Amino acid sequence: MAPKQGETPNESPRSSSRGAEASTPSGAPVGPPELPALPLEQAERAARAHNDRLLMVGAGISVKGRIQSCDRLIVEGMVEATLQADEVDVVSGGLFNGEVEVNTAVISGTLTGNVVVRGRLEITETGRVTGRVRYNQLMIHEGGRISGDIQFQAIDDILLDEAERVPA
Repeated sequence: MAPKQGETPNESPRSSSRGAEASTPSGAPVGPPELPALPLEQAERAARAHNDRLLMVGAGISVKGRIQSCDRLIVEGMVEATLQADEVDVVSGGLFNGEVEVNTAVISGTLTGNVVVRGRLEITETGRVTGRVRYNQLMIHEGGRISGDIQFQAIDDILLDEAERVPA
């Protein structure tokens, strides 16, 4: 069938009216603009990509107890617990009270208690950390606050302290 006026040789009336994407005069597809990923969406995608065991406590949710079977905890709500994990993120508005033993921590909300961070503790501009804090690396953004018994601890010392707590 010969193309009609306004059609390209590969188009047919059927393909141009159904299932075709709209395009700009330059031929680029038109669709909803891609929105930038939110930090939480990025965290969820990263966790799924690495098969991490992610626990997220959403805003308005409270959790109490012992958390030890997750790789990453994201706190938007309130947690009162003992945590052993690879990573904890307390987002702005989130609250964690208790004992924390992690490799990395990013605090934008409030963290209170006994805190051991084997690697990097990052406190953002809205973050507040209070209590007995042991860390190997510390980064505090302008506006972030830390108070209490704060000490640098080499990774070997942290591991030795942990070994002494384990009953023989």
